[in-house]
Amino acid sequence: MPQNKKQGIFFTAMMCVCMVIGMSSYNMIIRDSFTIKAFATIFLPCFIIAFILEAFIVGNLVQFVLAKLPLNHESRFQMILGTSCLTLLCMVTCMSVFGMLVEGGIPTDIMHTYFATWRTNVVFAFPWQLIIVGPFCRMILGRVQNRQVAAQVD
Repeated sequence: MPQNKKQGIFFTAMMCVCMVIGMSSYNMIIRDSFTIKAFATIFLPCFIIAFILEAFIVGNLVQFVLAKLPLNHESRFQMILGTSCLTLLCMVTCMSVFGMLVEGGIPTDIMHTYFATWRTNVVFAFPWQLIIVGPFCRMILGRVQNRQVAAQVD
């Protein structure tokens, strides 16, 4: 886990990049609309929105809720799983609105469309985040932290 502000920003950016790549690709593929041009067009706005949400709203909310949950706060596994699941649920909830609006504007059956979008996204987001993105980003962060420690020792 990040140990300082700089590492936190790096980790959040890395996590957002990976999640936006996966979720944007997934949503375009299931709608049979994936092209490199379409992906390139949507990537930056999605990344910016995801990063701002995570860095300024969701991250703080998750830490607040996590502190209230009956978890073993000394257990790294429980804290990673709790943080990952809560962050994922919050981000899917927010980014599904963004994706729905980008895809076709405000639909007439907004609640039905939103919940269908949310359900479709959460089904992919959980395994994508918990099995691939989370471990990958933590591995990269660990390597960065090890290099920083090694640089301080020299």
